Amino acid sequence: LPNCRDNMPVSKPGQITIEKTPGYYITEEAPERIHKLGKDIKLIVVVRDPVIRAISDYAQSIATGRRKENEFERLAVPDPQTGVVDDNYYALMVGRYADHLERWFKYFPRSQFLFINGDEMIKNPVPQLIKLQEFLKIDKVIDEKYFIFNSTKGFYCVKKAVEDTDANCLGDTKGREHPQISPSIIYKVYKYFKPHNERFYSMIGQNFHWGDETRR
Repeated sequence: LPNCRDNMPVSKPGQITIEKTPGYYITEEAPERIHKLGKDIKLIVVVRDPVIRAISDYAQSIATGRRKENEFERLAVPDPQTGVVDDNYYALMVGRYADHLERWFKYFPRSQFLFINGDEMIKNPVPQLIKLQEFLKIDKVIDEKYFIFNSTKGFYCVKKAVEDTDANCLGDTKGREHPQISPSIIYKVYKYFKPHNERFYSMIGQNFHWGDETRR
């Protein structure tokens, strides 16, 4: 975790400074250090279906050479005889959102958090960004006019200005095709996450319905 106090730029009157990294949410010392930086800081948490997030993490690991193909089943469920999901597999640990949130709630109240549905943001970013602008109490100027759908990548790209004819898209590491995973393994991992997800929903007062279709 970097030294936020030394790296955060100074905000002028009327400005909002935003710092982001996925690592903050799961880093044990992050909540206390950020609380020391500012007790009134607003916290924006973008979460995805933890099973899809784990497979995406695995796909990234393949692309960077840290994992081989066709390993997800073994990593998530090491013993097919028992079918027990491995609690220690990093890609699954990250998705136990309630466990991480407990640390944050020791320092910040629920009212200072906005939880964004990352899966919905991929499908249609505008409603999520409207929530964000309302949460930050800024003028709602970002709407559908700022986005262009990229059919090659399968998600929206953002324009710097409405009149622009092109848009900035995320890099090659985003929108990567996910490997095929056995449906039985997918079912087991969703079943594993169910109590963790329900505890998370209870803590934040929102229900993202992750895995509802899969478990039917």
